[in-house]
Amino acid sequence: MFNKVVVANRGAVAARVLRALNEMGIASVALYSEADAGAPYLKNGGESYAIGPASARESYLNQDALLKYCANRARTHCIPAMASCPRTRRSRRK
Repeated sequence: MFNKVVVANRGAVAARVLRALNEMGIASVALYSEADAGAPYLKNGGESYAIGPASARESYLNQDALLKYCANRARTHCIPAMASCPRTRRSRRK
């Protein structure tokens, strides 16, 4: 099982993941951009940290910054922003 999960996502997706982690008794960290500072879902994370400017490309989708954050803090699992996950051939079907 995980000790702590880092959620690098925003809005409804982040809220659902953070709520599920809380219900399972798993500690969580919500990462957010400057644009999302003060967003309601951040209250669901045990901890929250700003990771960059408002642009998703410079914050949520900046894989180097996310991995550096996780590595520097010895987190056990990181849930990246959905747009940063590679798509499979099947998911690209129309």
